Amino acid sequence: MFGLMEFLFPLILHEPIELKWFNIGVWVVTSTMFGGSMYVVGKGKLKLVKE
Repeated sequence: MFGLMEFLFPLILHEPIELKWFNIGVWVVTSTMFGGSMYVVGKGKLKLVKE
């Protein structure tokens, strides 16, 4: 997703590719939060099967 938003779309729209530390930091923080929340939701749906 990072590559798509920061490289491919500006390339298609003929805009300059700008990589700033702030943008990279935002991507890292938000993707970590999203991944962590998906982990918690997925782990919460697991059920232990006892026979």
